[in-house]
Amino acid sequence: MPPTTRRLFSFRRMMVLTHVGLVLLAAFGVGAISWLQLNRQAESQALELAALHAEMASDSLAAVPDEILASARILRDRPTLARYLRQGNRVELAPFLEQFRAGGGLDFVAVVVDGELVESAGARFDPFVLERFPDVDEPYATWWLNDRAQQPRLHAVALAPLPAGLAPIRGHVLTSRRVDSALAEARAGRSDARFAVLTRGELAEAPIGSLERATLYAAAPRARLEDERGTYGASQPMAWRDDRLLAAVVARLPTDPFRAAQARLIERWSGAVAALVVLAALIGFITSRRLGRPVKGLTAAAARMADEDFATPVPVMRDRELGLLGDTLENLRGRILSLTRELRRREAEARLLLANMSEGVFSVDADRRIRYMNPQAERLLGVDAEHALGRFCGDVLRPEPVRGRLPCHYDCPIVNARAGSDTRALEQLQCGRTKRGVVIRSAPPAGGTQVQMLRDESREEAGRRLRDSVIANVSHEFKTPLAAQVAALELLEDCDDLPAAERSELLASVGRATFRLNQLIDNLLESVRIDGNEDRLEIARHDVVALIDEAVTLVRPLLLQKRQALALDVDHAPAEIQADGKRIVQVLVNLLSNAGKYSPEDSEIALVVDTAADQLRIVLSDQGPGFDDGDDTAIFERYYRAPGLSAGQAGMGLGLWLVRSIVERHGGRVEAQSGVRGGSEFRVFLPLKLELS
Repeated sequence: MPPTTRRLFSFRRMMVLTHVGLVLLAAFGVGAISWLQLNRQAESQALELAALHAEMASDSLAAVPDEILASARILRDRPTLARYLRQGNRVELAPFLEQFRAGGGLDFVAVVVDGELVESAGARFDPFVLERFPDVDEPYATWWLNDRAQQPRLHAVALAPLPAGLAPIRGHVLTSRRVDSALAEARAGRSDARFAVLTRGELAEAPIGSLERATLYAAAPRARLEDERGTYGASQPMAWRDDRLLAAVVARLPTDPFRAAQARLIERWSGAVAALVVLAALIGFITSRRLGRPVKGLTAAAARMADEDFATPVPVMRDRELGLLGDTLENLRGRILSLTRELRRREAEARLLLANMSEGVFSVDADRRIRYMNPQAERLLGVDAEHALGRFCGDVLRPEPVRGRLPCHYDCPIVNARAGSDTRALEQLQCGRTKRGVVIRSAPPAGGTQVQMLRDESREEAGRRLRDSVIANVSHEFKTPLAAQVAALELLEDCDDLPAAERSELLASVGRATFRLNQLIDNLLESVRIDGNEDRLEIARHDVVALIDEAVTLVRPLLLQKRQALALDVDHAPAEIQADGKRIVQVLVNLLSNAGKYSPEDSEIALVVDTAADQLRIVLSDQGPGFDDGDDTAIFERYYRAPGLSAGQAGMGLGLWLVRSIVERHGGRVEAQSGVRGGSEFRVFLPLKLELS
């Protein structure tokens, strides 16, 4: 089984999980909505039930004043009361009133005659009652909130005037019943509800935001869920006097029964969901077995095709959709089989062609890493293809740096081909133990692969390139000295009567031009020998002072032309040196002529020759313009020309390059820097002894 197949769910597991997921999604979706709706409805019903209890208790307590009024009328009409009053028998009147109070469930009974209390029974007598309820002409009942008491309570008070038959006795009877929570609970007749009758002061003392405070402010019924109490609370105003709320009934139902009902609902719902999940899993398992067999067969066929087994046909499916899929895979198998045969045939032809062509061929990927290399490229580069595959092409080709930089970093034909620019390059490659000029051509990328062709530069092409380079340089550099020679010779030929001084000056000009031509020819020939790998040194013993005198003699005409003085210090020079004398003279001539070219007229050039650590040291100083920072190494590059020079000063850019090349081939080194007082200073270090060839 391929790795990608192992990382995926099986078809059977996917079907089971799909069915279970759909059932869970539907169950949780419907259950959540139902739960929210039922919870909201249950809470609403609980609040309505609490409000109903509060309203029932309020209605029941609203009948208390009428009951008290009936008791007052009955007491007023009792003959016993009339007899005791006529006789003034207060001794027997007190037990009579106490018996009537207890039998009627009253809290207070009193008889008042002519504004003074005759007798009372029940709660402690408060003189304020006589002031609050004076004589009356008609029976009536009212609510009374005793604000003067230490603990104010709501009372239902009824007054009835004494019968006219007791005249001249004039007064009234007073009956009272205290309205409290016990009375409200008894009249509501529900054990799980708790009732409270709260006076106006108690409502005002409740916390801000509570049910009691809301009832006082709104003076209207209120109902809410009280989480901190764990109850559903409802309030109902019940006692008014002069449009002023005196008390209210508060009913509270515990939330535990409702929460228990919700828990039972969740439990039943969870059980139903579990049963549906089991059923869905069973249905998914049966369905997956039904569909899994043909899908498994198609999967096995696709796996065989992935393993390049196109000979085994795809099995025939009975289902319509899977049958269409099977037919499609079978057609695809046939096409891939035919295409594979064609590709293998073309691959064999391509390999045969690449193996027998004369040029080297290699291909790279997007990161320029080698992916293919033919035998010709292996032989040309001197590498093994197995060792080269996967490596960066620059590490395998090993091109020679140009001006200190590798062509891979700034002028790569592979990168140029991607940009649509020049795809041909000539590079010096390290092929095995030898360096070789190789022409590289790169094709544009195709499918993430880029093909390069390598061709060894032949001797004929190298000669043609060298000839073109020499002709171009010679034709440019020889014009000025040749023109000077022609002009001087024409003057000498046409003017026979010239003074001797002028004739000598013209001859000196011809000599200087001839020296300049010889120097250019020597530099060009040396450059050609270096390019053609024919730069062998002819090492021999030479007198150091003689070499210096030869170079100075050659350069002196140029110095005299600009009236430049040469300060020569060879007192500490060594006697002999083992070197190629001709090339050492060429080094000195190039340095001296370069100093004379860039130094102003009437200036001085200093040449010091001495010994430093078994080496010949040559120090040349001039008073020229010097050079900027960074040019101390660039001036030794081939064809380098200092910026800002006039046409007469600018040369071919070979002199200093040849100086460095000759010195380094002798095992020495050359340095350049700006002088302390301006100008330039060149230092050459050459070993005194070399192996004689």
